Parts: sequence; C-alpha cells; structure tokens
Amino acid sequence: MVLRLDRIAIEEEAEAAGGDPQRMAEAILNQVTLDSRPIAIREIASALDILEIREEPLVSLEGALIITPGKGSGAVLLNTNSAPQRRKFTLAHELCHFLHPWHRPTSSRGFDCSSGDMREQGNSTKHAIQEAQANRFAIELLAPRRLIGSYLRDLPDFEAVRFMHARFDISKAAAARRYAELHDEDLTVVFSRHGVIDYAVKPPSPPNSTLWRGRTLPVQIEQRPGQASPWIDADPTDWNLSPGRSVRIQTLQQNGGYAMTLVHAQSGR
Repeated sequence: MVLRLDRIAIEEEAEAAGGDPQRMAEAILNQVTLDSRPIAIREIASALDILEIREEPLVSLEGALIITPGKGSGAVLLNTNSAPQRRKFTLAHELCHFLHPWHRPTSSRGFDCSSGDMREQGNSTKHAIQEAQANRFAIELLAPRRLIGSYLRDLPDFEAVRFMHARFDISKAAAARRYAELHDEDLTVVFSRHGVIDYAVKPPSPPNSTLWRGRTLPVQIEQRPGQASPWIDADPTDWNLSPGRSVRIQTLQQNGGYAMTLVHAQSGR
C-alpha cells in the first residue's frame, strides 16, 4: 500500500510554527500510523515528493539534497559507507531541508551535508542553524516523543537505551542522547574511544568538546562489546560536577574501542 501524506498541511504547520522542527515532525506523525515498527522514513520521504533516494559511496559527505525550482520535488543521495541507521538519520535530515519553508542552500554546491553537519547543534551562522534544525527534525521524527514515555519511567539505565535502539532502529549513540534529553533525571552522555573522551552531551546543551575532548576517562570499566557495566559511585569532580553532588556512572562498551558512559548526577548524598 502506497503511503499518502498531505504535504501542504505539513508545510502550513511549519510556517505557522515559525519553522520549528519539532512541530514539523509532529505534523508528519499526525498523518501516519504509529505502531511497533520503526518509523518508515523512506516511505514518508517518497510520499512528500522525494522522487529518488540513491545510495553511493561518498568520501566527504553523509548526504545531499537536489531540488527542483520552488522545491516542487527532490532527490536525496546517501553515503553507503555509513551504517544503515546513519543513512536513515541523514534521509530525515535532508527531508527537513526539503520541507522547511526557509531552508536554502548556503553554498554553490547546494544542500551537501557532512558528518559534522549531522552533529551540528547550531550557532550564529545560517548554515549551522539550518543543520541544527534538520538534526532536531530527524530525531523528533525517528524517535517520537509520544512513543518514548515507557522507556523513561524507571531510574536511568543503558538497558532502556538498548530497547530504544531496537524499537526505533536508530544508532545506540542517538538513542542514548535522546534518552538523556527526555529523562527527568540529570544525565550526561560521555562518548569515548580506547579510554579517551571524544565529547559529552548534557541535554539540552550542545555537545561539549572544550571541557572533555582528549581527557582520559576518570574510571576505566572493561566490559565485552554490547555489555553494560553495573552502576558505580563516582567522584563528582572527575566529571566536571560540584563536590556536593552525588554521582554514579554506567558504561556501555561497543566495538572498535568505542564506549558510552551515562553520568547520573543527583542533588546530594
């Protein structure tokens, strides 16, 4: 069965919302059936006039959007060197550029989006703002707020992140960031490789590289890939927190030496 969506209604909602990416994503979700399956992003894109989705090995790009005059229709190019879940996110990202009433190419190359653009959280430049909005739209569409409540009821734990990863077919990193963003507890996600920190995300703040990048993890937890450690108490000063906080951490080991650490800060001991 071919999916049919009312693109005009979605774009009218986008304009009424001032281009808010969350409202744009919700306008799409209001028109689709939400069940236990991951969001059908390819079917959604096709129903909204993305006429071709092509995949090729790319060197410096994650994706690109080609549009006709007036954004009557579009085509998306995705990088086959990236994991399938990354390609899904990239497709949703490009769909935002296509639907957003005020997104325009910021270079002569058009909408060419790099891996850095996929991490962009926004700053003062038009390009960065557009990329941040596209990232926000993508996660709001692929991991809808209205479906996440059941994963947030208990105390923080990577087990819930793994369930979200499987349920929404998004990367574990995206699931961890979404989990930390929407959970009521004070969570930071620290991303590392071979025991050295790359960056940390403390929602709703953007990724913080200045305080974290290049530092050795204060606590090295050895686990098999795919396995989460038990929670352990930690020194708050090791994690850029005031000494009066009570802090516990849990690490999920991944392949290639990559790891994610959940830092759960509480008011006191």
